[in-house]
Amino acid sequence: MLDCQCQVTIKDIYQTIRLVKNDTQNFHPIGNGLTRLNETGMETMITLLQYFEDLLLKCIESSEADSNLYRTVIKLKNQDAPPGSPEDLKWRFALTSKEISSGMKTLLRNSIRNVSLPLVTNGHRLITKRSTNIVYACFEIKIINNLSRKFEKRHFISPVITRTCPLTLALSHIDYVEQHGKIRWDHPNNTMENNLTKLTEIFREVIEDSQLNVISTRFTKISLLLSNGTVEETSNSSDEDDCRMESNYAFWIFDKTVLICTDYFKDNSAKAIVAISALATLLHKCRYKSFDEAKMIAQQKISNCDAFASTHLSSFSSTAPSIYALLAVIFPVDHESVESIVFSIGDNCITEEDPQEIHIAPERSLEDEIYQERVKQQDHRNLDRKIPKDWTDPSIVDGEQHIRIGQKAEHFFFDYLQKEYGKKDVTPVRNWRSSARAKVYSGCTRNINDSAGYDLELYDTKQVFVKGYESRAKMCYFEVKGTNGAFHEDKTRFHISQNELDKCKSIAVEREAYFLIIIEHCLNPAMIALAKVFNWSSNFDSVSLVNSSYKCRFITVSPSATNQNNIESNVDEDGGWETVRSRHRRDSRQSIDSNNDNFSQDRDNYDQGQRNFTNGRNNYRGTHETQQSGQSWRSTQQRQQGYTQNSQPRGRGRGSFDNTGRHDYRGQFNNQNQSNGAYRSQQNGQSSRPTQQGYTQNPQSRGRGRGRGDFNNAGRNYYPY
Repeated sequence: MLDCQCQVTIKDIYQTIRLVKNDTQNFHPIGNGLTRLNETGMETMITLLQYFEDLLLKCIESSEADSNLYRTVIKLKNQDAPPGSPEDLKWRFALTSKEISSGMKTLLRNSIRNVSLPLVTNGHRLITKRSTNIVYACFEIKIINNLSRKFEKRHFISPVITRTCPLTLALSHIDYVEQHGKIRWDHPNNTMENNLTKLTEIFREVIEDSQLNVISTRFTKISLLLSNGTVEETSNSSDEDDCRMESNYAFWIFDKTVLICTDYFKDNSAKAIVAISALATLLHKCRYKSFDEAKMIAQQKISNCDAFASTHLSSFSSTAPSIYALLAVIFPVDHESVESIVFSIGDNCITEEDPQEIHIAPERSLEDEIYQERVKQQDHRNLDRKIPKDWTDPSIVDGEQHIRIGQKAEHFFFDYLQKEYGKKDVTPVRNWRSSARAKVYSGCTRNINDSAGYDLELYDTKQVFVKGYESRAKMCYFEVKGTNGAFHEDKTRFHISQNELDKCKSIAVEREAYFLIIIEHCLNPAMIALAKVFNWSSNFDSVSLVNSSYKCRFITVSPSATNQNNIESNVDEDGGWETVRSRHRRDSRQSIDSNNDNFSQDRDNYDQGQRNFTNGRNNYRGTHETQQSGQSWRSTQQRQQGYTQNSQPRGRGRGSFDNTGRHDYRGQFNNQNQSNGAYRSQQNGQSSRPTQQGYTQNPQSRGRGRGRGDFNNAGRNYYPY
C-alpha cells in the first residue's frame, strides 16, 4: 500500500496517516470534502493505524525492560485473554494513565515530535483527541449506538480500532466507556425474574464457579449511566448521563448473575439456544476457550437440561434497581452464529416451581373453600351501583377486628383473581404483596412489601380489568378495602394512606392502572361479595380525599406527677411523639390554617365559655384546659415556655409507631349526580381548594363536652370510627 521497497518505520506510517487525512479521494463529496470517510478511506485508515500499532509495540519491546512502560505493556498483558474480556479491560485501563501516555511520547520523541493522531470514529469520521472534545472507546457497538443517539457531544472510536489498537488509543489518551460507565438493571413488577435451578447447576459445573446463578425473565429494562469522571458508588451522581438501553440481547451477564431472556420463546429449543450462547460466552471470556470450542462444549452440556422455564421467583424480583460497573458486565459474543445451530431439546421439558410449599393456614381452609364458591358468582364487569335503601353506617370496630376485615377482603379478592386467571398464573408469592398473605398462607413471607402502596398486582395479559393500547397489556395494582356491612356508593367512606395516594399518582397510565376494590360483608363468609372495582388512575378526581382525624393514645401519669401544678412537655423514646402531662385532665385541640402553621402569639384573652373561633382569627393554635372546681383558667403567660404541640402530620399505621410526615386520608366515592370531586388536603404552606359540590362540612360549633360528637376544626374533620 505504501508502494516502497525500503523498511517502513513508524515515522513513515505517521506521515502517511497525515497525508491520507487530507486526501479528498478518501472522503464522500459532502461538506468540505474531508468530512465522512468512504469505504476506501475507512479501509486505508484502519490498515495504517494497525501498522502503527504493530510498530509502536516493537518500539516498547525494544525499550528498557525495567521501565514502568515495559512492565505495564508487556508483562501485565495476558496473551490468552480475548479482547473485551474482564482481564483484558483491566490491562487496557492501566494503559490510560498519563504516565504511560507520556512514556510512549518520550519513546517516540526522536522519530515523531508532537504526536497528534487522527482516529476513526464509529460515524466514519476522523477525529483528533483535544482538550475541547470528549472521545471514548467502546467494544460494544450497541452501547455506542445508544449513547450516540442521545449524546451528540461525545465521539466514539470505531470498535475495530478499539479491539486492535490499544496502544494507539493509550498514546492519544482515549478513555473507555467500560471504565467510566455503569449499567442500571431495573426490576419492575411486570417482568419478574425466576430462578433456573437446573441451568444454574450446569453453569456452575462448567465454569467452575459456585457463585453463579442463572435466572430468566420476560424482558429487561436496562439503562446506561456515563460520566466523565471515575465510577461512583452511587447511581445518583449529578454528573452522570442516563440513557435507556435499547437492544435485543438474548441474555445479560451481570457479575455472578446470568439473566436469560427466554420467556418470549415458546419453543424450548429456542430457549436452549440462548442458554448455549450464554455458556459459550462465559467459556470464551472467562476461561479463554476459543469460541468454536466454547460453543461445542456448551451445546453438549445444555443438551442434558430439561428445564428452561420457572415460576420460582428470584431474589431480584420487585427489588430496587441493581447498579453494575460495565467492567462487571459480560456481553454476548457472536450470538448470531449460535442461533444458526440446529438443536433439538425434545418435548419432555418441565417448568421449575417454587420449592417452598405453600398451604392455606388450617384455620383459613374452610373459609377459603367458601370464598372459592362465592367468587364463582362474582363478575366485576356487571356490577351495579350499590345504593341500599335501609343502609346504616357500619358499627365501630376495634383495631383487631379492623385488621381481620382487611385480611378477609384481600383473601376474597385474591381468590377472585385466581378464578379469572387460574391458580397457575396467579400465585401468593407473585401477586399478593401485603403481609395479610402470611396470615392466609402460613409462612409464605417472600416478596411481601407493605409499603408498596397496594395489596395485590397482576399483569393483565388477558385484559380482564383494563384494555391496553392495541394488544399491549397493562400492569394492574389493586388496593383492597373491606367493610363489615353493606357498601353504599355515595355514603361509604374508607381510608387511603399516603403510600397508596403516591402510588396512584406516580404510575404511567399508558402501561399501568391502579384499582380500588371494595369488598362488603367481610365478616360474613356467606354474604361476602365484590361491591366495586374502580380504576382510580383513569379518573383520579372521582374519589374525594379529606385529610382527616388525629393519631391518639392515652398517657399514663405517674403518682408523683399528681402534685405538679405545671404542664410538662416531653418527647417519647419510642416514636418521637411530643406529649403533655398534667395533674389535671384537659382537652387539647388544634386549629390548623392551611396557609400558616405558626402559633398566634398575640392571643392573650380566651373566654372559657366561648367555644367558637372569632371569624377574623384564622391563624390560631392554642391549648385548651378543662376547668376544675375552684381553679381558674391559666393565662398565656402562665403556660410553660417551650411547650410545643405536635405539628407533625398524622401517619397511618397499626400500633404505636410513628410515621412522621405521612398523611392519612378518608376517601369517598363522589356522588355520580354531582361534579367530580377534588383532592382536598390542608398542609403547611398550601392553600385550601374550594369545597366540592356534594360535600358538607360539619356546621356545628366546637363544644366543650367530652362526648364523641363530630366537630369541625378549621378544615380538618374528625370521625369517631
